[in-house]
Amino acid sequence: GAAKWVEGKPARLPRRLGYGASVSTPEGVVCIGGSDAERCFADVFLLAWDAAAREVRSTPLPPLPEPLANMAAALVGRTIYVASGQHVMKGAVPTSVFWSLDLAQRDRPAEFRWRVLPAWPGPARVLPVAAGQRTARGEEFFLFSGRVPQAGGRTELLSDAYAFDPAKKVWRTLPKIGGGQGVSVMAGTAAAVGTDEILLFGGDRGELFLELEAHDLAIEALRRTPGGAEREIQGRLQAKRKIYESHPGFGREVFAFDTRRERWRVVGQTPTAFAPQVTTTAVKWGEEIVIPSGEIRPGVRTAAVVRVTPTK
Repeated sequence: GAAKWVEGKPARLPRRLGYGASVSTPEGVVCIGGSDAERCFADVFLLAWDAAAREVRSTPLPPLPEPLANMAAALVGRTIYVASGQHVMKGAVPTSVFWSLDLAQRDRPAEFRWRVLPAWPGPARVLPVAAGQRTARGEEFFLFSGRVPQAGGRTELLSDAYAFDPAKKVWRTLPKIGGGQGVSVMAGTAAAVGTDEILLFGGDRGELFLELEAHDLAIEALRRTPGGAEREIQGRLQAKRKIYESHPGFGREVFAFDTRRERWRVVGQTPTAFAPQVTTTAVKWGEEIVIPSGEIRPGVRTAAVVRVTPTK
């Protein structure tokens, strides 16, 4: 009865892809956009498990209106929502993209397409966190955190939160993550539990991210200095190495958002036996949540798969 990986049945993506979004549906996993080192892509496809052949089948779906990476996505009812991200890899700027695809229209080709929706009342961003959950108004889409990179300047870390009402097509602003001044959970994961809560796992709080970025900005300025400043550049590079080597990992607090009362609370910590993961996804599997792979420190990936069992 133990879960195990299927071996000897290799499945391949159409190309090398990272930093897209994926959404689990009853039909399979919908993979959306993403990028390689050079460019972003608009491709959308469904990966489904063929139990008889014991292999993964890939089916193309309508492409995004534009290439996109570093965004967030979630399923609300039968509709996939995609928010934020970037269109290009070089000279990228954050976007306020908000698109939807109604899977219930799959048998109606003329209607089965991405639709452009009004953006949230906040800044454009990359690497936010999203989830769908019920509220007193019905099922809604939630958008949390992210960051706003500035060309040649300091990145703005975000701790804001928003909810979108699909019936009225309107947004509302929620209390900041964790309450008070708010906490960044950029690149973290989220999953709906029960009938009125969303759990947020991991996420980058951003303090060390900003330290590393400050060194990078200083190094860029020094390299533009006539005559150079090699000694100071090497000092900055050494300071960066120390941060990477001693990096403690990402946020351990697990936040819960009550979608009916619109309140935050901390419900626990990631156990010390596990490293909090970012740039991955949290997937509901029955009454449990599975968080596969991801990044556990800057530039360090893990093969670990963590199962979370929510308890009352």
